[in-house]
Amino acid sequence: MPLINCPDCQKEVSDIAPNCLNCGRPIAGSIGINNETVNHSRDFTPISVAPHQSHAKPPSTAKALLIVGAILVGVFVVLPFFTWYMNRGNVTANNNSNSAPYVASLPYSTTTQAAATPTPSLADSVADTSEAAIRANVAEVDKSITYEHLKKNADRYSGKAWMFKGKILQVFEQNGQTGARVSLDDWGNKPVWVACNCTTDFVENDRVFVVGYLTGTYSYTSQANWEITIPALAARAILSSKDSVKYQAEKKGK
Repeated sequence: MPLINCPDCQKEVSDIAPNCLNCGRPIAGSIGINNETVNHSRDFTPISVAPHQSHAKPPSTAKALLIVGAILVGVFVVLPFFTWYMNRGNVTANNNSNSAPYVASLPYSTTTQAAATPTPSLADSVADTSEAAIRANVAEVDKSITYEHLKKNADRYSGKAWMFKGKILQVFEQNGQTGARVSLDDWGNKPVWVACNCTTDFVENDRVFVVGYLTGTYSYTSQANWEITIPALAARAILSSKDSVKYQAEKKGK
C-alpha cells in the first residue's frame, strides 16, 4: 500500500488509513495532493444501458414475390376453378327410350322453359347435317352476336344462326341425339347448352366447333343447388375445332 504525505503535518501515512497517526487528519476517502482533492472511494457510477430495441426488418424481395405469387394463384387458378365447380350442372340423361331428351329440352321458342316442345320448323331446320347445309348455316351467321349479348338477353337472338368454338364440359347421347354443355372458355365461365339431332364421338374436355341456331335459354340445377340459366343452341353439327378454319375461310371467301 502506498504512503502519502498528510496535507496538514506532512508526515507519511498510508493512503488507506482512516486518519493521520500524527495529527489526526482524516485521510481515507479524501486527501489533498498538490491542493487537489482526490476521491479514493471505490464508488462506481452505473452505466446506463438502453433497453433492447427490436428493429423489424422489411420483408425481403423473395418473400414479397412469394406473397404476390400466392395472390395471383388465388385469383387466376383457385377462383376460376371454384366458379367452374360450383356451376357444374346436374343435367342427366332422360331414360325414357321413346323421348327425344336433348332436342326436346331446347326452348325453340323464346320461352325459358327447359322442357318446352320444339317448334317443328326450327327443329327440322337443323335436321339436315350435310356439308351443303352446314356451309349454308355458316353463311347466315351474324358475327356481331357475342356471348356477352347472349348472357344479357339470349331470347332476343332466338332463331339467329350462330357458331362458336368451345370445350365440352358435359355430354350425353340417347336415341340418336346429343346434349352437351360447351364452354367458350376453358374454365366453364361461358357455357352454352347444345342439343343436336346427331351422335358424336366427342367426349368431355374435347374442343369442338358448333354450328346451328340460337334458341333462347336453358335452365338446370348446379351441384350447389343453384338454378343456372345459360344460352341454348340447336346444333346442326358438332365438329372438330379444326373444322372451324375451313368453314370460316369459306365464309370470308364469300
